[in-house]
Amino acid sequence: EKFGKQVGGDILANKKTFLMIHALSVASAVSKAELERLMKENPADKVERVLQIFQDCKVSEWAQQLKDKFVETGMKHLQETAVMSNRKEPLQELALFLTNRTH
Repeated sequence: EKFGKQVGGDILANKKTFLMIHALSVASAVSKAELERLMKENPADKVERVLQIFQDCKVSEWAQQLKDKFVETGMKHLQETAVMSNRKEPLQELALFLTNRTH
């Protein structure tokens, strides 16, 4: 909704998103089979069922940890860059804004 996109649009379109690929790699055999079936059959409650499997697989937590790791690594490399600190600040602020992190 925040970006004007249909909620669950990628799920409905059967896109192999970052989250879907991870869920398929960590899901139990039963959940993996259910995801594959949902992608083929497109039932009316598909989005809700896929999101529930994502939740069961802790996909959001995994993605958040990965995002935090990459932001931390990027900030470390930015600090190590031979540029005056006041010139780095706008880049740091932009990175934090884009990743929804607070100072």
